[in-house]
Amino acid sequence: QQQQQQQQDRGRKRRPVEQEPRPVSDAAPPQRGVKALPEVEAFLARHRLRCQRVRLLKTFRGIIYGQQKRKKDVANGVKVDNGNAGAAQGNDAGAGVAAVPGQPVADKITAESKPVGDAKEPPPWEQYVRANSKFVKTGHFLHTVAWEVNGRYVLAVIPHEHKVDQERLAKAIREPPKAIRLRKLQDIAKQTGWPVFVCPPFGHAKDREGREPVLLVDASVTEFKKPLLFDCGTIGLSLSVSDFLRSTGANCVEGLAIPQAPKKTAPAAVLQSASVASPEPAPEPESSVAGSPMATEPTKQEAPPKLLVDSAGGPAAMEP
Repeated sequence: QQQQQQQQDRGRKRRPVEQEPRPVSDAAPPQRGVKALPEVEAFLARHRLRCQRVRLLKTFRGIIYGQQKRKKDVANGVKVDNGNAGAAQGNDAGAGVAAVPGQPVADKITAESKPVGDAKEPPPWEQYVRANSKFVKTGHFLHTVAWEVNGRYVLAVIPHEHKVDQERLAKAIREPPKAIRLRKLQDIAKQTGWPVFVCPPFGHAKDREGREPVLLVDASVTEFKKPLLFDCGTIGLSLSVSDFLRSTGANCVEGLAIPQAPKKTAPAAVLQSASVASPEPAPEPESSVAGSPMATEPTKQEAPPKLLVDSAGGPAAMEP
């Protein structure tokens, strides 16, 4: 019997008692999926909203911190790898090459040295829209600006590339413009417990007196046919206009959002050719009008006409 037991145990992996597998739990594992902030998820569940959640490829917080890090590296003399140089040329010239403003970058295909201008980095929101273009193209992207008026929190929802008209905001809440104060990012993060730069229009906590924030939205939102898009950190939220107005009870204000003035930026071709000296073009001759002398010819100054007076004392004629 002992020999038979040994033959049966051959090939079996022996393990100590303390390494025995743990018993399987009867509870179901948590469902995997894209989830927003807990307060936002609670709001959506309480109002039974059909909200599409999209995982963003690039967050606004990451873009801001990346710009700050690159500025510190440039200030400390650290070479910054600019991957846009190779992408702009349609090859891998920027891969693994430190692109320093004002210095040439070697092109691997043409084996030429091309000067790279000191091109400014696009604004953070422009980078955000480019990186998450698939999400942004599905609807109208909106921003939420947080204000405080005499201890009361006010949220203004405006379309992208717009800013809040403070005079209209003051009239909507019936307070003087001097009483309106823009809330700081750190105060919002401390009061809500959310990451910095994250401010959706719903899910906010009540103030010290237990009041919900006043939510104002620009009246142009009611004319949108596509869904409304909101940034929620690493998640993007897509919500229909009717569901948003019904669940939040937002007050529509005409003219709350005004377009921002476009920033004047030099084109890329001008920036790249700025370091290359070019001869100045010859001045063009001024065009002459028929019957008028050329600009190079001196003209005689004509004497002003004399006024002839008749014997009655009144003007008679103008002498040429």
